[in-house]
Amino acid sequence: MTPDLWTTDFRVVPYVTRPGAPVSTRATYVVENGRPGVQLDSEGPAV
Repeated sequence: MTPDLWTTDFRVVPYVTRPGAPVSTRATYVVENGRPGVQLDSEGPAV
């Protein structure tokens, strides 16, 4: 996060029933200073 940009990753796991699930980034979103709303920056692979 900076005064001009906030970046957030949407992180997912394929299962929650046991420890050690690999974590992957499904999408990245940004909020830019002076631009209203959240923008999709990139999408990861479909799981």
